[in-house]
Amino acid sequence: MKTLFLDTSSFYINIATSDNDKIVVHHQEKNDQKLSERIFFLIEDVIEKSNFLLSDIDKIYVVNGPGSFTGIRVGITIAKTLAWNLKIPICTISTLMMMSSGYKETTIPLIKDRNGFVYSGLYNEEAMKSNDIYIKLEELVISNKKYKFLSYEEVEGVEVFEPKVDIIEIIKKFKDEKENVHSVKSNYIKKMDVEK
Repeated sequence: MKTLFLDTSSFYINIATSDNDKIVVHHQEKNDQKLSERIFFLIEDVIEKSNFLLSDIDKIYVVNGPGSFTGIRVGITIAKTLAWNLKIPICTISTLMMMSSGYKETTIPLIKDRNGFVYSGLYNEEAMKSNDIYIKLEELVISNKKYKFLSYEEVEGVEVFEPKVDIIEIIKKFKDEKENVHSVKSNYIKKMDVEK
């Protein structure tokens, strides 16, 4: 089975192809304000370097948040369009789960927001799904001191470790999962200012 993995939700863009649970090509780079200008070229380049045709892709995995409002929307829109046009399954992945996927222990990934709040979840090797939450950082830290915190950036008052992304682990865990392409949506957790 040939897959395309797409993550535009956070600090890094991750685009990868796999074939029978082996990574063929993985491209990672820092995300910036020009994502929408170059994302199609990056996807095309990864597929080309994989010696795949777009029509060879059997399934798409897309990270649907939480994270950057615009980044999430760009990734979801592209993934849904490709899945619909190719008539292939699509599966959404939490940004927080992705950040924990390379660890073989219980971890708490963090994405900082404003006013001392974070997006977070509790993940371990067996249960790769969690109920992601939006919570005050101090409340989270007080009740979870025994676990390893993960973040791409420094978090005041908390020792954090670099997230480890294991795309093959994600593909294996969600191999049998698929969603209706029309019901795939962004997972912002909290309401955006425009929704309030």
